[in-house]
Amino acid sequence: MASWIFTIKGEHPEHWGYAADSGFWDIVNRKDVKAGDDIFFWQGKGSLVSWTVASDDAIDIVDSMPPAQWNDRPYVRRIPIDIVSEEPIVDISWTDLAENTGITAKPLNGQIRVPTDAEEYLRALFKPESEDSATAAGYPDTRTKISALIHRRRGQQRFRQSLLDAYDRTCAVTGSRVEDVLEAAHIRPYRGSHSHRVSNGILLRSDIHTLFDLNLLTVDEQHVVRLHPDLLDSEYGQYDGLPLRLPKSRAARPAKDNLRVHNCECSWFH
Repeated sequence: MASWIFTIKGEHPEHWGYAADSGFWDIVNRKDVKAGDDIFFWQGKGSLVSWTVASDDAIDIVDSMPPAQWNDRPYVRRIPIDIVSEEPIVDISWTDLAENTGITAKPLNGQIRVPTDAEEYLRALFKPESEDSATAAGYPDTRTKISALIHRRRGQQRFRQSLLDAYDRTCAVTGSRVEDVLEAAHIRPYRGSHSHRVSNGILLRSDIHTLFDLNLLTVDEQHVVRLHPDLLDSEYGQYDGLPLRLPKSRAARPAKDNLRVHNCECSWFH
């Protein structure tokens, strides 16, 4: 496996946020990036911003793929990514980075291959995700820690803002537009910043979010709301069988694979 530094133009600092939310990066050439390759992102006029891993081989972009949020250049290949860390432990200049890695290319080159003997050096520049990185082999069940989840929801501001925009500031289940009670629900449990993809989230009113985290409410692969049988006669029963209010952008809609995982965690759901 190889390692790369991908550079982001200084005038487009928002592009890293787009990549973190969508879970992919597009390039304008045919660099042969493979699944498992480390990709370190460098922000032009700044420093390193993230360490990611290619979750699949780079593939040619076709019309049927979800559109990207960037459109400044004619992109030809797409690389799915998982985030390892967004916490560099130092702000390092390109001059110092080049000196310590042996890289001779300029940051304007876009995608730069990292010498093999410099890979560990680059990894050491990042603080890994703490409690969640140890479970990177899958999405562990963390829903018994509901109080902790509720406490940190509002700390995930970029994820919440992305969902507010995608869902037109409306709860996907109830239709509530009271923004102060709208929260960003993870479909697969949160296990670090790389869980913050719009397709792994639903904008929910706070009480609906809690039911979702407790596996008392789920959304099937046809985007229909399903409720635990014990709640059908409660005030929440009115939502059972209703279609989820979906974002206009198909790329922002809940991914079926993510919904399937949540459905499986609901022992009552068949």
